[in-house]
Amino acid sequence: MRRSGKIFALLILCALLAALLLSACSKQEPAETPQPTAETAEEKETKSEAVETEAPAAETPQATQLPKNSETPDTTELPEPPEPSEPEATPEPEATPEASAIPPELTEALEKVRDLIDSHSCYAAFEDIRSLEETYRDNPAAVKECEKLFEKLDLLLRDMEPATGTELARTFAVQGGGVLEVNAFNGPALVTVTDAMALMEGAAEPAMVRFYVRQGEVGQTNLPAGTYLVQYQVGYRWFGPEKGFGEYCTEGMLEEPLTFDFYMDGQWASNAKFTITL
Repeated sequence: MRRSGKIFALLILCALLAALLLSACSKQEPAETPQPTAETAEEKETKSEAVETEAPAAETPQATQLPKNSETPDTTELPEPPEPSEPEATPEPEATPEASAIPPELTEALEKVRDLIDSHSCYAAFEDIRSLEETYRDNPAAVKECEKLFEKLDLLLRDMEPATGTELARTFAVQGGGVLEVNAFNGPALVTVTDAMALMEGAAEPAMVRFYVRQGEVGQTNLPAGTYLVQYQVGYRWFGPEKGFGEYCTEGMLEEPLTFDFYMDGQWASNAKFTITL
């Protein structure tokens, strides 16, 4: 009996000591604040579903019904909208016969020009074409036909044109060693070189040479020793030896004569070559 009482007293003492130790530890170390635990993806999804389930459904707006009128509905008809007015048609300009077709008199004139071209009457054909273009300049069809004839005539004139350097006339007794060079820059040129001394002496037919140079080319001729006058024509088209350039050309003459010097033994010494640009 005494022994069990002692044991019981020891147990109580141990319990008191343990309580004192626990109270002392709680005073020295502050209690840790519990940290919020991270929610897992599944918990978030579960919560969002719960929120959606709890959210009240949006009320669908109901159409407000107007009170029914017991009276007979108004049958008054609304005025019909006015019909759109049609735009006024713009009157088309009347086509004149000169602008839409070739008149009979022009047809005859064009046929005459074709005959002139076929017979190589080039200058007369050229004059007629120019006159028809001026007369019917307001008729596109007529102008087009004139242009076709001019193209045909132009091809013929180019075939008939002399080659550069072709001498159309020459009366010098000898060829000579002097060289006259001509650059036909502005158009085809016809150059005539005449013995100046023979002209001064009053010769009826002084010695001369006449040669042709095509546009954009350089031609030359040979001359014996002496002094010469140089005349030239710069034209548009060459219509043959008889008509030449016709009235469609510019005529001129060099201001100073050209003199070709030589030694007594006949050998050229200086001024053996002249070059002019037309």
